[in-house]
Amino acid sequence: MMAGDPALCWLLVCPAVATTTVMSVTWKLGSVWAAKELLSRIQKRFQKPQEKLKALKEAASGLLSNHSEELQAAEELLREAETKTQESNGLLLLLKASLREFGPTTQVWKS
Repeated sequence: MMAGDPALCWLLVCPAVATTTVMSVTWKLGSVWAAKELLSRIQKRFQKPQEKLKALKEAASGLLSNHSEELQAAEELLREAETKTQESNGLLLLLKASLREFGPTTQVWKS
């Protein structure tokens, strides 16, 4: 504001208005500071749970990965067991057929 500015002259003539204006500006600046401070606190409080959530997600991901690997290993063992069971069944059938060839006096196992 310049010396010839009517607003400046008006403030100089009415000190009560000037004081009220300064108080209003001060209050508004204080409110802005308080709002920024509140926002900062909220962000800090929000950040902590987010960090915990991130750590939990990483831990869960690791557990799921290990579980998946263990399931794959178990599936492989199951496939091997099924293959060996089929081989054993084939050998038992062959054994029964061989025992039948020895004659009626040999007892054949019943399955």
